[in-house]
Amino acid sequence: MGRAYRVVDALILFICLPLYALALAALLIGKLVPRPMVEKLRGWWRHRTLREGRVVSQFIACDVRRDILVVSAARIDEGFITGRVRTTNLLYVSKGLSPEPDFEEAQELRIDEMWRWTGKPSGGLPDGTSIAGRVTDGGA
Repeated sequence: MGRAYRVVDALILFICLPLYALALAALLIGKLVPRPMVEKLRGWWRHRTLREGRVVSQFIACDVRRDILVVSAARIDEGFITGRVRTTNLLYVSKGLSPEPDFEEAQELRIDEMWRWTGKPSGGLPDGTSIAGRVTDGGA
């Protein structure tokens, strides 16, 4: 019975304590790093990645990629950019079920909502229908 307690003590020592140490470090960093410094880093990162003429891409669902062509970054400090959006279901494009779409017209985008996806996590359309279903059913 004494050996079982030593095993449990070892598990606590090697598993729980490092997790507590990480949590404590994250808490201290959150308290020690001033908010203006975090905002400064965020602004620097936005200016670096969202330059005019650059295309930024990100997967917003399993097989859905959104590309944004930055047209103007004049209001980047206010949280807005002007960009042209292209949302592509890569599975449909790779199987030839739909052509690769062009960029939409330029529009003003909120930076914190650029990558929001309202469709299914698997990449279906927001209304629950499927492009593949429309193609295979003859356009119904």
